[in-house]
Amino acid sequence: MPQAARGLSLAHLKIDNYLCEILSVPLGTLTMEPTHIYKRALLADKEGDWEHAHFLIQDLTTPGAAWIHAYLHRKEGDGWNANYWYRRAQKSPYKGGFDEEWQEIWDQLVPSLG
Repeated sequence: MPQAARGLSLAHLKIDNYLCEILSVPLGTLTMEPTHIYKRALLADKEGDWEHAHFLIQDLTTPGAAWIHAYLHRKEGDGWNANYWYRRAQKSPYKGGFDEEWQEIWDQLVPSLG
């Protein structure tokens, strides 16, 4: 399946191609599935790097990415933007704490990656 059909943006494809070039490996061998990006974004957020988490997730078009995007904007305090992304994720705005939502997202989006 083409990467664009899995919700990866052109920016992510450029990053993959750049990494292949500097590592001298064939194009396409470093393909990153959305679940791996979810994991990286959630771990960046957990480590306190909101900017990096947002950078990783902002160009993905999957419902899972939209949920993480919503969570990040809710955590940032931007309720209007968070609500927009909850709608894109087909989720109701979360009413609990940030740690609880983070764990729920992790459990639902990256369970096989542990």
